Amino acid sequence: MKARTFFEYDLRNAFYILGSPYEYELFRARTQLVGTTAKTYQLHLTVHDEARSARSPSMNHNDTKHVWLSFDRNHGVFCSTTKKLPPLFSAYDPQTGWVIPLKATEPVPVIALHNSTYYFVNGEWYEEARNE
Repeated sequence: MKARTFFEYDLRNAFYILGSPYEYELFRARTQLVGTTAKTYQLHLTVHDEARSARSPSMNHNDTKHVWLSFDRNHGVFCSTTKKLPPLFSAYDPQTGWVIPLKATEPVPVIALHNSTYYFVNGEWYEEARNE
């Protein structure tokens, strides 16, 4: 079975970033479900991330990445792999945007995308907090 499960979405700044027509950002994600049973399901993601800036040319990028996710029947989610969290692990809370500590005794589902890694802990997805 091959099914296009979601239409692509395209987020652009319609009014220009900071009022300038020389600033542009585009994020597009396409998904396709492949397989016939939970054992064979895979989710194919095509993620496109682009930015052009006259103000900050060092931030310019144009990347497309293909990611294949397998269905984790134990957790009921699609993921790249599973990993055991290190003892000191911090993630962004999607509700508050704050960095919080997370703990899990068993390996958890993980999705690794371009510059972000997401962990499925206690029934929620969290983005790994980066030390910047």
